[in-house]
Amino acid sequence: MHSRFVLALAIGLGLGRAPIQAQVPGVYQLTICAGRCTESDSGLVRGSLVLFRDAVHIDTIANRAYAPLSRDLYLVRIAKSVNACFTLRRNQSRVNGQELYAGIIGRSFTTWTLDGSVTQVVLYRSPDASFRLVGTLEGNTYSGTGHQSNWNGGTGPQTFFRAVRVGDPDAAACLSD
Repeated sequence: MHSRFVLALAIGLGLGRAPIQAQVPGVYQLTICAGRCTESDSGLVRGSLVLFRDAVHIDTIANRAYAPLSRDLYLVRIAKSVNACFTLRRNQSRVNGQELYAGIIGRSFTTWTLDGSVTQVVLYRSPDASFRLVGTLEGNTYSGTGHQSNWNGGTGPQTFFRAVRVGDPDAAACLSD
């Protein structure tokens, strides 16, 4: 009886709470927009983003999952482990005359990091260019800005994103269209 009381007290005081990272993983419906995204925005790029709880070493992923999510892309070839995946559809490839790198890769494994309250997810990487989401989580919504860079130090079009958590991490969301 005493141990149940101590456990209940610890949970009540917040000692049993999971760290913030445990609240970030999940399946998200992602929209990338030229302006601030709204709930009804169709976006420039849409899709599913899955943030896993733990990193998975590339060599341990079953071929039936690895093959459709790698396709020998630079994003995966340089990684030893991954902790996310995505599937994206581009509605537009250019914004204000500039190429948008988000969505060039339609489906892949990738990585995400958490630094304080800021979460970053890589959606495109090549030897000379990249695109990543940089934002924060509020409730079930992960939102912020897209950061694009290229070989000459230039940046891409200004983009924003909104990703709504719709469930627990499930890599199958990256295999469906």
